[in-house]
Amino acid sequence: GYGGPPPTGPPMADGEVLLSTDVPKGAEGEIARVLACDDYFKVLQLEEVPTRETSKGREVDMEAVATMVKKAHRRLILKVHPDKCGGAVGCEEACRRVQTASEILSDEYRLKEYAAHLYTLRTGTDLYAEQHQQQADQKGSTRSRARKGGAGSHRRRK
Repeated sequence: GYGGPPPTGPPMADGEVLLSTDVPKGAEGEIARVLACDDYFKVLQLEEVPTRETSKGREVDMEAVATMVKKAHRRLILKVHPDKCGGAVGCEEACRRVQTASEILSDEYRLKEYAAHLYTLRTGTDLYAEQHQQQADQKGSTRSRARKGGAGSHRRRK
């Protein structure tokens, strides 16, 4: 079974127990903060993503990120989970946001995509604009070569 604490409160007419709706101190403020956040780093209260120096340059240290996210998730979920905060208004949505933030920031690919998205939102420029342009130029030059000597151009004449 669940093994959680038994419900408390006065018994209702049919023998069921009315659950307590006491919200733990600070939970409402934490729920409001999570609901007001516009990015996942702020939801989990993470200031910056840890990086490390590699032969390829600076990269995100995914082990450190995973540890930070796990700690932040545990700390916050205890404050905003519906079972812990007695069904306070917004606790379910806050819990979903904490869970989503944890999932996205724990996955290397999704973290990179999200960071690029945030960069675009904050600066108005595409983080990968130069890279996208180079790829488009390469595709264009490949197509023009294919037209000049494409399939069948190697056939011998009789």
